[in-house]
Amino acid sequence: MNALVFSIVIFTFVLYVTSIHISPCAKWNRKGVTIAGTDPHGQSKIVVLSPQGIFIDKQRDLLYISDGDFEGRIRVLSLNKSGSEPKLLIEDIINPGRFYVVDDIQGPIIYITLPYLNYVQKWLPGSTHGIQIGGYFSFCEGVTVDSAGYVYVSESVQECVSRWSPQTNQTETIAGRRSIQGVDSSHLFLPAGIYRSNSTGDMYIADEENNRIQKWAKNASKGVTVAGSKDGFPGWDNSSLDHPKAIWFDEQTEVLYVADGHNYRIQRYRPGALQADTIAGGVGT
Repeated sequence: MNALVFSIVIFTFVLYVTSIHISPCAKWNRKGVTIAGTDPHGQSKIVVLSPQGIFIDKQRDLLYISDGDFEGRIRVLSLNKSGSEPKLLIEDIINPGRFYVVDDIQGPIIYITLPYLNYVQKWLPGSTHGIQIGGYFSFCEGVTVDSAGYVYVSESVQECVSRWSPQTNQTETIAGRRSIQGVDSSHLFLPAGIYRSNSTGDMYIADEENNRIQKWAKNASKGVTVAGSKDGFPGWDNSSLDHPKAIWFDEQTEVLYVADGHNYRIQRYRPGALQADTIAGGVGT
């Protein structure tokens, strides 16, 4: 694992990774290598127009890419085959956003947010169209799925994170107060990327406009700030964030990784640390 993956995150604002073990003291190459899209050196011939999200299946060394152009699509690329061409899985999606991939015996099941249409689609293996799940998710951004099939969605405009049940087809608010923004621990302000712990059920939320990361324990009515601002203000030093976009929590090492959007960097918070170290990018770069 190198800075490549997190360099992609700076621009796509989302990262999901499965089955990766990284030392909390790992040293990172601050210069990424382009494997999809174009760069000034022409290192990749794979065209990517307006990438919106990625998902990495490390067990199979697969990189899924959400391409948010007018013919929106999801493609998958093998990371262990040099020069391999990406496989087209889904096409003709209207402005796809972030997505989550569930490994199934029949193939990948993909959940895609459609923020401008305010709903989430579920694509089964080999299908030619997506199925809407749940109801209206107001400018839905982040999405994740647990082992029981519950779907978690951050609704930026509604200032909350919601959970949809496949058993009841009902949606409930599990973090934040719907339609009420705020900086105190019971509120969110434009929540973006989310990560749910498989072991504890804790939800980590990139609380973008509050410039912080909130940890919301299962069934809790309030969150706890684990990174970034205590008062809602942005910053650029190692104890601050400026509009964080996406997060990944390493459940083995308890290290938190943050795509710090307006600071153009990836920040790593070791367990209990109040300050982060920059592992990719940097202010103004």
